[in-house]
Amino acid sequence: MKDTYYGNEEKEFLPNKTFQEEMNNNPKLWEVAQKIEGLVCGSGIHAGGVIIVDEDITETSSLMKINSGEWVTCFDLHQSEQVSQVKIDLLATLNLTRIRTCLDLLVKYNYIEKKNSLKETYESAIGIYNLERDNPEMWKMVTENKIISLFQFETDVGRQGTALAAPQSVEDLCALNSIIRLMATEKGGELPVEKFSRFKKNHSLWEAEMDAYHLTENEKQIIRKHLTTSHGICECQESLMSLIQEPEIAGWNLKQADYLRKSIAKKDKKLYEKITNEFFENAKEKKLSPTITNYFWNVCVKIQAGYSFNWSRYMVTYK
Repeated sequence: MKDTYYGNEEKEFLPNKTFQEEMNNNPKLWEVAQKIEGLVCGSGIHAGGVIIVDEDITETSSLMKINSGEWVTCFDLHQSEQVSQVKIDLLATLNLTRIRTCLDLLVKYNYIEKKNSLKETYESAIGIYNLERDNPEMWKMVTENKIISLFQFETDVGRQGTALAAPQSVEDLCALNSIIRLMATEKGGELPVEKFSRFKKNHSLWEAEMDAYHLTENEKQIIRKHLTTSHGICECQESLMSLIQEPEIAGWNLKQADYLRKSIAKKDKKLYEKITNEFFENAKEKKLSPTITNYFWNVCVKIQAGYSFNWSRYMVTYK
């Protein structure tokens, strides 16, 4: 509401003159409106969110019952963490159900032999280590979206990503799983998945980007060490943490690197701004090269600033 009245330069919102006039003509209404802005007027339940505690949950959190009859915490993610709880998101088991159904049908119609246990049946028929991971025909099917319910790529965004980037290995698919979720660094800018596709098809374009930032050959080697497998895209939180610990970039310890990760993972705008200032102050104090520090922040960090995966989440495709 304040954005409507005053505008918000950062969000590119202009003041609404009609709203301003209405509020100016009704000062009491404007006074009340400002007091109630931001108050909770509804609640949402995370479909896969689970709170983990080591004591009775009511010792640290209030509870409420939702329409389905389930009990949920009244606290959001950040409030839960502040009272020492741990919140994780559990993936749906739909794909496990599909695998089991597939096995049952294969056994029923005598395409495979039923073993002593479900695990043995699975391993003998479609165990992950039976897959020919370098089979070009399989990757052609992935690119052409001919594999039904490819895990993590069932959505329109996922299918568009595989069609655009044409993954040729499990490593490509893992990186793509994270990159399709990244946002453009500026409004109307190139999507990270589009950039990934360009760089994957032509690595000289990545080299040209590093040249544009005037990176030295030594600085390029530092970047390549961390981003070659993802074709020049800083795709996950751990890549940021590893890069920022490089002496030439910042030389931060693991705890400091984790603050950067947390500011992005938790979408904590204030912490992100604080880390940004500390990063460039650190570079100034240590007299680090502005070429690689600017490249790291403008290219590697900003691509994750809106949203990013951690390593374990995007590697679930591989595991």
